[in-house]
Amino acid sequence: MKFYPSDWRADPALRSCSMPARGLWMEMICLMHEAAPRGSLVINGQQVTAKQLASLCGTGLAETRRWLGELAAAGVFSSESDGTIFSRRIRRDEEKAEKDKANGKGGGNPKLKAGVNPPDKAQKPEARSQSSDDAEDASARAPLIRPEAFELSEEIAKLCGHDPHFVPTAWCGAPFRVEMWLTQGWTRDQVIPAVTSALAKKHGKAPVSIQYFEKPIAEFIAQMSRPLPEVVVDNTAEKIHVRPPTTSAIIAAADRLVERLASFDEPAPSDLRGGEGAQPIRAISKG
Repeated sequence: MKFYPSDWRADPALRSCSMPARGLWMEMICLMHEAAPRGSLVINGQQVTAKQLASLCGTGLAETRRWLGELAAAGVFSSESDGTIFSRRIRRDEEKAEKDKANGKGGGNPKLKAGVNPPDKAQKPEARSQSSDDAEDASARAPLIRPEAFELSEEIAKLCGHDPHFVPTAWCGAPFRVEMWLTQGWTRDQVIPAVTSALAKKHGKAPVSIQYFEKPIAEFIAQMSRPLPEVVVDNTAEKIHVRPPTTSAIIAAADRLVERLASFDEPAPSDLRGGEGAQPIRAISKG
């Protein structure tokens, strides 16, 4: 297994994690190096759970989950669609080794076969190319996460009955997934109702991964953006066809109206109070 101390110490994502989290990552690297396929956190082809990882490393389950969350939040590792953790670096090295092996069987590097091999150069065991490889790492690593993504992922975890600080392994990358949602324009006011509706259909049973909610959220947003049916108004002289705004536009207009009503100083104008004993405007706006 190739290990480059200079790269390990220079990786800003890894250095942003605590020392216990970095130690856990080293244990995970060793497991992934011996796994099949190499680079994936699996044993006998099965995904390693947080409980199994804690047992293999001799650590507590709660601490292991917390450290996994640190590594996920920093983008140290990547995950498959089913939640399987993998190391980008090990996979890249494995692909290069397979390519070199194929070149060897074919008579050597095709770039050198046509000419003379370059003279031997001193090896740098603790360094590698800092151009293309680092560019691949930068593109593969998840983007920086805004605070709103962390807050929204915690809110979704609570709705699913999880403790935000001790979620299942497959949920460790939830902030990154939520960051992607926010980047593509999804808002909290769209995400939370869709998540709540999806959970109601599952009778409150939490899904295996936060990715389960992507389809319900997309369908919810599409439904909200769909124009309402055309309304035909008969004013006796001629029929006037009116196409109302989208549902989301109506809701936004209603929200603006409530904000306007809430801006009135107490007591509210008599024509807006709704009679004696009616709730104050500000109280209504909170609903």
